[in-house]
Amino acid sequence: MWTLRDWRPLLLLALIIIFGFSFTRLVVGHYQQKTALLAQQYAAQGDRQLAAHHPAEAVQAYESALAYSPDERHIRLSLGDALIESGYRNEAMAQLHNLWEGRPDDAAVNLKLARLQALARQPELALRFYRNAIEGAWPGRNDQAAANVSVRLEAAEYLISLARREEAETVLIGTEESMPVSSDQQPLLASLFLRNGDAARAQMLYQLLLVRNQHDSDALLGAARANFLAGNYDAARQYLARIRPLSAPAGLLSSELDAIEALDPFAPGATPRSRAQRTISAYQIARHRLDACDLDKVPAATREAANVQWVGLRQWAAQLDPFMNPRKLHGRDDVIESSMRFAFQAELSSNSLCGQPSADDEHLLQLGRQRLGVLQSPGGVR
Repeated sequence: MWTLRDWRPLLLLALIIIFGFSFTRLVVGHYQQKTALLAQQYAAQGDRQLAAHHPAEAVQAYESALAYSPDERHIRLSLGDALIESGYRNEAMAQLHNLWEGRPDDAAVNLKLARLQALARQPELALRFYRNAIEGAWPGRNDQAAANVSVRLEAAEYLISLARREEAETVLIGTEESMPVSSDQQPLLASLFLRNGDAARAQMLYQLLLVRNQHDSDALLGAARANFLAGNYDAARQYLARIRPLSAPAGLLSSELDAIEALDPFAPGATPRSRAQRTISAYQIARHRLDACDLDKVPAATREAANVQWVGLRQWAAQLDPFMNPRKLHGRDDVIESSMRFAFQAELSSNSLCGQPSADDEHLLQLGRQRLGVLQSPGGVR
């Protein structure tokens, strides 16, 4: 039979083991707390450096933070931002792809990858990641809907920069349907519709903004621009008249209105005399643009087609030339119509082939796009 004296060594050994285990847990816990604290301190330092536009120092701070806490996802995201701002895009891409592989539905990671691919001039990859971000989730964020709207607007703006207007329109319409009327993103949505050439939707949104605040100068200017793009000059002037004091952008738009209306024989209120004079002015501007264009400088691949087009335009001009005085244009709406179509076509054709247009050419181009419903894309007229 074992006595208490016989059990004493075993009890002592058990106490030593328990004490050792507790001490080890205490040391490990203290170490973990210490490393977590150091990681937080270095991450906070990285945040400060990034906010102060010192990305290289931010990279060092975030890397130090990850040395103490390598699994902190938000620190890795911040490191990606710092690497991008430092110009280390390949390193940032690798860092973000590692995060993406672990959680491909993370909207924040997809958004950063979309921006990187856009910088790398990889539009299809950029748009794929934008779509992922729109469809993804935002871990740890309470404003999921607002974040989604912001991504949609950014994706639409990118599509507009690529002149992919139909795709941009689809994204913008979806954004409009999901955006609360009270959202502070409504002005940006309206401006993107306007930049994409959808003056009607832009006008509706600016009207809603003016219902909320009839003195909103930005909304008044936006509404004026929307009506200007649609060719509703009187309405555009009415909105501009409500901006007090008149801002520099509003004054510039007012001058544009004056210049374009001085070339538009179809503007409301134009008298027979002014219709004739405006037609003659537009014809002369377009004819000068044609005559000044050096087709020898046109790329060889398109030179033959351009020569054929120029022959047709010059023949058209020759037919119109005898009518270019106020007396002969009086009452000849058919000739005025033909003259303006010639002017618009000459300017649109010259714009993609003949170098920088003058201010008068720009005004006639703008008028032609409005009257003919033509949108200008980076690759030419469509």
